[in-house]
Amino acid sequence: MKLLITIFIIIFTHTAFSTSITVNDATAEKGQIIHVPVYADITETFVYNDENNLFRIDFNFNALMLDFKKVVLKGESIIVDTELTSTTTLNPDNFRNSSFSIEFSQEIDNANGILFYLEFEVLAGPDTLATITPTSFTLRNEEIKSEFNAGNISIPEPVIETDKSYISNFYPNPFHREAKAEIRFTKPTRIKLSTYNLNGSDQLYEFCNTDCVQKHFRLTDAAGVEYMGDELLMEGKYTLQLRNDFSTLAAGVYLLIIETDYKVLSQRFVVIK
Repeated sequence: MKLLITIFIIIFTHTAFSTSITVNDATAEKGQIIHVPVYADITETFVYNDENNLFRIDFNFNALMLDFKKVVLKGESIIVDTELTSTTTLNPDNFRNSSFSIEFSQEIDNANGILFYLEFEVLAGPDTLATITPTSFTLRNEEIKSEFNAGNISIPEPVIETDKSYISNFYPNPFHREAKAEIRFTKPTRIKLSTYNLNGSDQLYEFCNTDCVQKHFRLTDAAGVEYMGDELLMEGKYTLQLRNDFSTLAAGVYLLIIETDYKVLSQRFVVIK
């Protein structure tokens, strides 16, 4: 009997995780900026060297509902490394399965508490739940065996996709200097643009008027009235013009996201030189 207990203790010791990463649950509403804490419970000492002590934590998240902004370090955060970096990678085929990663070099032996906070904006979308899931924890690209616990962001009053708003394909696509897409809104709304390259970096979000050097979008209604993007847009048809007059927009594939008050519209376009 004593032998069996000893064997059990040995097996448990070698199979139990000495590290856990947990994302906290939260409740939020559309348009709200939230700070979601990420907890760590680490009961081990890591081996460091003089050249590379880079930790990395990878997460999956629902980019249809959440726009990941940045990592926030507050007074109680274990991480104080201001050189911490983050990278977002959107999945254009399934926004709900997008990802981001956090990298830092601070030593975190036997850390227990809030590592840092993740800042998100809750987007207009149809889901009542958006999950943030830690998927891997590495040091110098070597996997640290860890237990991962996902956080669920509950959205009590989601936007229901019942309207018939749409955005057409850009034409021409691919394009060099100019392309257009038609948008139709079935009720008054404000809009917000985000344009991502393949690395998940938000590239474009501003409308231009007379200056289209760095600002690439122009929005007009059926009567030719031009809008700056911050107005309340009435029901009707609009033309979204994408301009690259001075080749300031790099060649590549982009994903345009248009957040309305009641739906998320998306479209891809390709820039060629």
